[in-house]
Amino acid sequence: MKLHDRLHRSLASQFGLKWMMAVLLTLTCVIGAVACRYAYQQRRSALLQELDLRLQRVATEYEDLVDDFWSLYVSVFSQQDDMLFFYHYFDTPSDEPLPSEQRVALRQILADMAIRDGAVQWIAVYAPVRAVNYLYFTADGALIELPADFAYLPELNVKTDRMEIYPVKRVTTSESSYSGLAIAGGVPSFGNLEGSVLANYNINGLVQLCQIASQFDSLQFDITAEGESIFTSGTAPRLWSGTTAPGVSGVQTGDGQQWYVHTSEICPHGARISYSVAWGELFWKASSSARMILFSMLFVWVIAAVLFYQFMVKRIQGEIEVIRGGLARLGSNELDYRLPMQFRQPELTVIAGSINQMAADLQQMIARVYDYELRRREAELQELQAKFNPHFLYNTLEIFRARCYENGDEETAELIAQTAANFRGLIGSRNFIPLQEELSASKRYIALGRARHDDEVEVQYDIDTEVLQYGIIRNVFQPLIENYFEHGYDSAIAGENFIHIRGRLADGGLILFEVEDNGLGIPPDRMAQMNQQLQAPIRTAQESYGLKNLYQRLRLFYGEPCGLTLCPRAEGRGLRIEVRVKQMKCEDADAQPGQT
Repeated sequence: MKLHDRLHRSLASQFGLKWMMAVLLTLTCVIGAVACRYAYQQRRSALLQELDLRLQRVATEYEDLVDDFWSLYVSVFSQQDDMLFFYHYFDTPSDEPLPSEQRVALRQILADMAIRDGAVQWIAVYAPVRAVNYLYFTADGALIELPADFAYLPELNVKTDRMEIYPVKRVTTSESSYSGLAIAGGVPSFGNLEGSVLANYNINGLVQLCQIASQFDSLQFDITAEGESIFTSGTAPRLWSGTTAPGVSGVQTGDGQQWYVHTSEICPHGARISYSVAWGELFWKASSSARMILFSMLFVWVIAAVLFYQFMVKRIQGEIEVIRGGLARLGSNELDYRLPMQFRQPELTVIAGSINQMAADLQQMIARVYDYELRRREAELQELQAKFNPHFLYNTLEIFRARCYENGDEETAELIAQTAANFRGLIGSRNFIPLQEELSASKRYIALGRARHDDEVEVQYDIDTEVLQYGIIRNVFQPLIENYFEHGYDSAIAGENFIHIRGRLADGGLILFEVEDNGLGIPPDRMAQMNQQLQAPIRTAQESYGLKNLYQRLRLFYGEPCGLTLCPRAEGRGLRIEVRVKQMKCEDADAQPGQT
């Protein structure tokens, strides 16, 4: 009864503390969320007001430039003499330059136009009926013939509206270079005459407004008309597929990210003037105050958690000492000791049970490790014995080969040499070798197999060049080749038997090798059964050779998904064996512990 009361009081006390902490954290979260939202909205509004004010100044500057053109443009046609001069200029076809007196008159008219606005950099006069047109520079008063590569000729040739505004381009002559906003006006009240007066304005004021220091690195101003960029403050214009109506703001998508875009209500001559900033940057700047509130909330939570932790530590300190003492006894190899299972804190009861289970598992593990160590030592002795026998056989084969050479039987001597080389490869000290070395060993083994069948087997290697930079574990191809000559060779098609070995890089950092032949093949049900048997562990000494042994070696060295799979050929009889290994170089394999 006393134990039941103690457990009941412990659970009730823990539930009350957890409920109080939950209420406190919930209230803190609600208050913090409201404060963060208010701070974010206030900061965002302040940042956007600053950008909106600058956008209005940029729009006003652009509007002034466009309006100034009208005062300059109208002035040339307000004088009777000037109007008659232009009437004659646009109406008279000519392949020759203007006479000198007419050039002086044209220069004076353009100078009178330019003097009305100090922002004008040059004025061009273009008549399609004339082969030679003119360009006037306000800086030095020079009047030159319009160059054949004049930047705005494509626009002038297709001009349809009375007034058109062209994108900012650079006009370069042999002596100077100008970049500015170009505005073209047509020929008024002259019947069907075609021609243009094009004025270029200095946009330094517009550029300076756009380049004023800002809190946003991604800020950019753009002026567009009919979907075409006229001016941009960045390296490339930002054109939006969504709505950009005057006075509208919102989020647009471009260049793989989201942008906040606001378009000015001022739209001179149909132009759209807008600014854009990266949405992520706007959110980060606007949330600076909210982050401070979050940090403060986190600080409060940390303090509360520390106090709660200290309180709980004092409550369970005694029971922890019981567990600590039990761990000390287990650490002193008293693995038969078990912790008591009665604690006031249910969590500690679970921990004690886990420790007791761990002690029991540790006892079993120690027993298994001891047994494994005995088996490993036995395997090492067997391996040493296995290496001794091939050494003896290799030396004996060398004696046979020398005797064959002495008796003049060079063909038999060469076959014995190939056999000896194969045995020497089998007793090599390195388990991981360059791929070229493994391919050379496979060629020696194939030579022995072909000799058994009077060299009637066609052999083909198709290894991609990039595969040759990697290494492979020893004796991968030997059991595959042996499997073909023992079980796949078809004497009924003598002279047509073949074996192909291919290799290429595969996905997932793997190399795929395919050994394909046109031999007797394997029935589908038997092939499925063999693929399943390859994955079963080797239980007898007789099973430690052949395809199953190779599968186990690949899995032990490389791990999943490496191994081999028996597959039917796509064309006719035969067998295709797929071998997958990891892309690993010899130096990488040497760096792995235990790999030699």
